[in-house]
Amino acid sequence: MTIPEIPGLSRAQRLLNQAGPLLGRLHLGPAWRRGESLMAAAVQRARCDDWGQGRFRDGLERLLDALRHDRHVRLTAWSDIHGILIDRLVNRLLIRRYQRDNPACLQEPIDRPIFILGLPRSGTTMLHRLLALDGANRFIPYWEAVYPAPFPDEPPGDASARRAAATRRLQRTRDRVPHLAAIHSITAEDPDECLPLLENSFLSTSFVLLAPIGRYLRWLGPAERAESYGFYREQLQILQCRLRRRQWILKAPLHVAGIEALLGAFPDARIVQTHRDPGKSVPSTASLVRAAWNRRRREIDVRGLGRGVLESWTSLMECFLAVRDRAAGVPFFDVLYDRLRRDPIAAVADLYGRLGLEYTPAFEAAMRDWLANNPQGKYGPHRYSLEEFGLDQAAVESRLGGYGRRFGIPAEP
Repeated sequence: MTIPEIPGLSRAQRLLNQAGPLLGRLHLGPAWRRGESLMAAAVQRARCDDWGQGRFRDGLERLLDALRHDRHVRLTAWSDIHGILIDRLVNRLLIRRYQRDNPACLQEPIDRPIFILGLPRSGTTMLHRLLALDGANRFIPYWEAVYPAPFPDEPPGDASARRAAATRRLQRTRDRVPHLAAIHSITAEDPDECLPLLENSFLSTSFVLLAPIGRYLRWLGPAERAESYGFYREQLQILQCRLRRRQWILKAPLHVAGIEALLGAFPDARIVQTHRDPGKSVPSTASLVRAAWNRRRREIDVRGLGRGVLESWTSLMECFLAVRDRAAGVPFFDVLYDRLRRDPIAAVADLYGRLGLEYTPAFEAAMRDWLANNPQGKYGPHRYSLEEFGLDQAAVESRLGGYGRRFGIPAEP
């Protein structure tokens, strides 16, 4: 599928996009900006240059190499890609500075955190936002996920500049992908995925939302994932030491990919796994990835995308379940999307009972209010199908049918 030019581009920008393939073959243009150049820009913004230890440089260069090998990335998309990577580099510098200035934060205990994960589009966001309504819980709002450490010259206790920067960032995304709100609506204050914390190590699978990065993903191994989750834990300690301790509620479907490293960093973690009919979650995931790629790529092979989503999540789920089966003593709690949608109050109350958390009338009232104000489809329908991605129910059943039967996942109409 060839994607039309992004509305609002100047004639010069359109010409640049047309020249992109030729410049790529000649190793010219913004795609060939090196990691050292991005790091120098980050140092200038952060006003510090202590990078700490780790393989982030290797990860950054391998990620850039994988992105360059995608010949369909628009030339004008590179400023956006570089901006995201510089943001992550700035985060790393500011995190290290905060740790140096506040060494006691590294002694913060992260006690029995709760991680919500599962197939993408399986109710993780809804469940996370409901649990975040309990004042006894600590979640990461979007602004804190993308900017976890204080900006230079930030007054103590005043994160307004980070909140404003996150709001501007979201508005740019909405301007470029107006229909994204129907797939995943978010404000700067909303609970959101904690994946940006993993990206600050440059050792994260979530960079796949930039563009296809198979070379980079194949390079990521157990050692890289362990380092990424170790740095992730340090960032939670920073966030925790700035506020009173509460029960951590963290969420990201892609924690499925790093479950072994996650349990290594958080041996007392509690895992909540959501389950949805793969015949719905797979095309919904493909639709989300397509929306993320649309603004950066000239062409998308939608049938190849569908196959890739099905195969990658089949492999990830098989590996996850193997870890789950041998993780003796790790508590896993299952939540069916079908029940969460039909009776969310009962589903959460039941989960709280299994987790041993206090379920209060105030919490239930907050959930009822949120549900009344956030009906499904509030920002428009999210339409997708297996067929538009070259798949059918038989293909999904052959790859994920065993998973569905194991957890008694009902088929959706």
